[in-house]
Amino acid sequence: MQSIYNSVSSLTQLQRQLDVTGHNIANVDTAGYKREQTHFASLLSQAYDNQPRAELEVGRDTPNGIRIGVGGHVADISQQFNIGQIRKTDRGLDVFLKASRQFFAVETENGVGLTRSGNMQLSVGETTTLVDVNGNALLGADGNPIVMPNEATAHRVRQDGMVVASVNGVEQEFGRLDIVEVRNTSALQPLGNNVYAADLAADVDRPLGNLLIEGTLESSNVDLTKEMTDMTITQRAYQMNSRALSMSDQMMGLVTSLR
Repeated sequence: MQSIYNSVSSLTQLQRQLDVTGHNIANVDTAGYKREQTHFASLLSQAYDNQPRAELEVGRDTPNGIRIGVGGHVADISQQFNIGQIRKTDRGLDVFLKASRQFFAVETENGVGLTRSGNMQLSVGETTTLVDVNGNALLGADGNPIVMPNEATAHRVRQDGMVVASVNGVEQEFGRLDIVEVRNTSALQPLGNNVYAADLAADVDRPLGNLLIEGTLESSNVDLTKEMTDMTITQRAYQMNSRALSMSDQMMGLVTSLR
């Protein structure tokens, strides 16, 4: 029975590993995406004290008896915030954040979020609003969405984060992007769609200066070769545990068929 419990536990956790790896591969071309990394930890073990006489265990450094583990589990899934490759686009609304801990503030259904996705878009209604690829309004330094008149043209974002556009042939400024620097990126909570939640009142700073590179995008930091290798290794471990579960089932079948 113990072998069955071990196999089932391992299969469940290996499936989570496969899900994480598959998610990374699916986002290999997502601008600003940060890969996820699983961290495993051992589960509790069962102890069998089959040696009652400690004086017979000469030279033993470990506790008497046998410790049988019951598998491992995914203790944590963390984001890896190292910077991805720079991709040149020459598009005015494509920008690259130079520092790995800096993010754009966006307005989401769950409140203010943070993203590194620099491929900005225009949402046209009564006015034109600067949004991310998911339609979330990018916030300015004043905490409000950045809006422009519909007749504005030649939209672009300068290196200092200022959003500019031409109105009747005259270039005007419409607000500086709210760029925040997170002190502890491990505290960020994924909200989905490449957006994270953070305590903007306590855990961030707001740097100034030329923080951006115009006309470029940050590619995802997913190494496709590594992810495919990790997937192959995980699949082999999954097959091994599936086989162990099958063999345990066969042995139990043999035992129960004895007469």
